Amino acid sequence: MEQLTLGIQVIVIGMGVVLVALTLLAVLTASMSKILADKEPTPKKDFEKINKVAAPTIQEPVQTEQEGEITPEILAVITAAASTMNTRKTYQIITIKRINHDLSPNWSRLGRYEQTI
Repeated sequence: MEQLTLGIQVIVIGMGVVLVALTLLAVLTASMSKILADKEPTPKKDFEKINKVAAPTIQEPVQTEQEGEITPEILAVITAAASTMNTRKTYQIITIKRINHDLSPNWSRLGRYEQTI
C-alpha cells in the first residue's frame, strides 16, 4: 500500500511540475510576442517609386533560341526577382542553372510517363 501512495504522489508531483513549466512557457511566449509587437516594422521598399523609374532599354542582336539557352529578357526577369528577394544593396549573379526537382530515378519517371499516355 505504501508503494501505491508513493507512486500516486510521484505522479501528482510530476504532473504538477509539467503543468507549472508549461504555464510559465506560455506566459513567457505571450510576453515576448507583446514586447516584439511594439516595435515599429521595418520599412519595406517603396514599389511605387521603383515602378515609376524607367528601366534602360538594351538593344541586343536578335538570336534564335536554342534549347536550354537563357535569353537576355529571361535573365533580366530572374535578376529582378532575385533583387526583390535579396536584402543586400549590391550583388552579382554569376551563373543561372536549371535544376531538376524530381530526384527519382529515370526508370521511375519513365514508368509514370508511360502511365499518363
